[in-house]
Amino acid sequence: MTITVQTVESVDIWESIANDWQQLLSELPDTTVFYQYQWFQAAWQWLFKQAQLKILVFYQQQQCVAILPLILTQQDYHGLKPRILSFLAVPDTQYADLLVLPSQTQSVLLSLDQYLYQTRQQWDLLELYYLRKNSHLVTLMPRMSNLNHQWYCYHYDNNPWIDLSPSWQEYYKTRTRRLKKGNNLIANKLKRKFTTIEVKHISNINTEADFKELLDMLIDISSQSWKVSTQTTFNYPQPKAFITKLTELALTQQWLSVWVLYLDKQAVALEYQLLGHGEIYGLRADYLASMAEDSVGSYLNWKMLEQLLQQPQFESMKYYMGAGNNPYKTRWQQHLEPIYKINVYSRSIWGQLFLVLAGIKSLKTTFIEKVTALSRKDN
Repeated sequence: MTITVQTVESVDIWESIANDWQQLLSELPDTTVFYQYQWFQAAWQWLFKQAQLKILVFYQQQQCVAILPLILTQQDYHGLKPRILSFLAVPDTQYADLLVLPSQTQSVLLSLDQYLYQTRQQWDLLELYYLRKNSHLVTLMPRMSNLNHQWYCYHYDNNPWIDLSPSWQEYYKTRTRRLKKGNNLIANKLKRKFTTIEVKHISNINTEADFKELLDMLIDISSQSWKVSTQTTFNYPQPKAFITKLTELALTQQWLSVWVLYLDKQAVALEYQLLGHGEIYGLRADYLASMAEDSVGSYLNWKMLEQLLQQPQFESMKYYMGAGNNPYKTRWQQHLEPIYKINVYSRSIWGQLFLVLAGIKSLKTTFIEKVTALSRKDN
């Protein structure tokens, strides 16, 4: 049967398909909090001023069989401004994907490729980050024949994670002597400087006053962290709108998990997490930059992991630390989950121009890497 594609470009229409979205997710074998309708609601609070909604909804007769949550933006690229289709994602997104019923995968992928061809004058580049290795866009699309486009797939990052099944003692035995020695030095230093050291876990808020207090703390620590120069901290209007909406929705969905380190009753470090579907996702780990010499972030990470591996409600879950090669993640991680991206260039004149420019950039990068490697070899 024929697959039809609806392009959702307004919030009103988006809200009208909320039930379809939830019904589709209930029929998928694998899902995460990052695929939920509520997550995208929060993300949109960050993006709505610089992006246009382009959510693709695939129907077979009256049944919603797939959703691809996209936005359209324009970004600088060698002095040009290509129109880029990408996931409705923010810096805190860890995973995104085409949400599709397994029985309809092949038909939906073909319909997606055809839709992109039919609308080729409306976009230049499709750039999809945050894909898991079992995504149909990764496993099937680049290998399908008779398509209108070439689907380029790249492995570009990894998401480190920890299995919370073992006891803390079993897990900690596998960590290096250097890490353990460093932890003891940090603990002794904090004990000498502060009277009280406390790690609290917040997963429920009962009053509006408590909600405001939590938000104020998130914004305060974020605004005084080393990340403030990136303009992604929660004191900026759009990230603030995002974290406010996300926290509100996370409470209603029972996703919320915040770990806070208090020194002499002052909050100095925190990790903001989301829990769901047997997985814990570390979204933000922030600490006061003024406390960097006391390694408060490292101490919180240590004690948080200790509690995650000791408390029965977290048993058998996976804790994802978030993509990136931060040294502290390397010290604690057990596994790496690869993350992929897909690039597709429009068959329009502009799309093909950007394909050529991307090829030149790739050749230049390869040439520089080879020259650098030869230079090192000679030395």
